[in-house]
Amino acid sequence: MVPLVSAEGVRLLFARSAKLTQGEFACLAASSRLEGSTELCACLQAQDPAVAMAAATALFGTFIALLTTFIGERLTTQVLRSAWPTLEEMPPTENET
Repeated sequence: MVPLVSAEGVRLLFARSAKLTQGEFACLAASSRLEGSTELCACLQAQDPAVAMAAATALFGTFIALLTTFIGERLTTQVLRSAWPTLEEMPPTENET
């Protein structure tokens, strides 16, 4: 993603994702500051595994949604498929049906 939005852009989108998700998962509040991933790792490791999985899922779902807003769905899908070639086809969103 760095070639598309820069390292700083990825970092800022990630921080914004943590900020938007912290209402559901208070431990993500530390990750919404711009220091990096150290706080996120500590937060998730301190949680029950089910809570950590739910928090990570919400965080990265929000990150991907924000990225899609900036670069578009087609390009986001291409980037994700280049990282994960076995990524399944996503069901259409409400706007596409």
